[in-house]
Amino acid sequence: MSDLFLFGPLADRGLLAAVLGPDGAPVIERARPARIAGRRLKWRPGERAAFMRESATGLVEGLLVGVDDLDLRRRLNHFLSGAAKWGAVRVLAPDGAELAAEAPLATASPAGGEDFDKAWSAAPWATVMAGAAGEYMATFGRWPAPQAAALWHPMLIRAGARLRAASEPAPATRRMDRGRGAVRVHVRRMPYQGYFTIEEHDLRFPRFDGTLSETVRRATFVDGDAVIVLPYDPGRDRVLLVEQFRMGPFVRGAPNPWLLEPVAGRIDGAEPPEEAARRELAEETGILEAELIEIARGYPSSGAVSAFFHSYVALCDLPDAAARIGGLASEAEDIRGHVVPFDEAMALLASGEAGVMPLATALFWLEHRRADLAGGRA
Repeated sequence: MSDLFLFGPLADRGLLAAVLGPDGAPVIERARPARIAGRRLKWRPGERAAFMRESATGLVEGLLVGVDDLDLRRRLNHFLSGAAKWGAVRVLAPDGAELAAEAPLATASPAGGEDFDKAWSAAPWATVMAGAAGEYMATFGRWPAPQAAALWHPMLIRAGARLRAASEPAPATRRMDRGRGAVRVHVRRMPYQGYFTIEEHDLRFPRFDGTLSETVRRATFVDGDAVIVLPYDPGRDRVLLVEQFRMGPFVRGAPNPWLLEPVAGRIDGAEPPEEAARRELAEETGILEAELIEIARGYPSSGAVSAFFHSYVALCDLPDAAARIGGLASEAEDIRGHVVPFDEAMALLASGEAGVMPLATALFWLEHRRADLAGGRA
């Protein structure tokens, strides 16, 4: 069996360890650096494979690994399903010797691809992708590879949320300061794993009297982090609301499941929240120029949902023409914009026609700051 030349994301040893599992540790330890001259890598951030293109001055750095264990090869194939196929390449070893190898060649050039080295280092993609790979590879031997591949994107979103949660400050001037390590988890289950997941834990937690609770079972709806953006024109004193069909009120039994909301969307993998806010603003409303003001961060329903919101007001120009139909066709989005005076937005909130809490947060914040914003004092 020939050596494998791994490049792009799989050349990261942490990600490769998540894909190969504990049995792959000796393979990673024996991996040697190698390269292919006359090529450069293009990559769409978050994808499992990068694409090699010809370049007279380009150089693709990677790892040369020997994988004789068929189970490890199957693990690699499971991870790369639909993203790449193995093909023959010639690589250069550090001593200049030319060697034959197999490489995971991307099945298609990424649309809007970026320079791999630049994009990979611009955000913590190595950590996020390794975290997502842990969830992805838990499906090995249980799911067909295409089924796992279809859920790679939401796995990235959840991994990014875990990374942001771990890196956030945790002030405790009044609340208990025991930390998550004081919680004793006996059993963790994942009874549902899909676009969202559900986790069940049997655990004990410290009580305020210093004792441990009895063992309790808690279920959590696991979602990623999201951005909430309310466009506001301080000169005209009006906001832009978006309207779309929503599954939450539909499943709850509401008579009208079309809601008026702020712009919203989940943060993709290692994407910074502000970048996600600008992306969602452009996708749903077509607004490309805005000044973002962060107004709040927090959990919308901490008792049973892991989602975490980053809320913004976007100062921008809102002429009548700003009300348009938007959304991504690839996600079957059908979003209608409404430009309304601020006072009308407050009336819609009071009547329940715009009954979503993230909108209430943004409108109440605006209610006390409109005069300053109109005077240019953000």
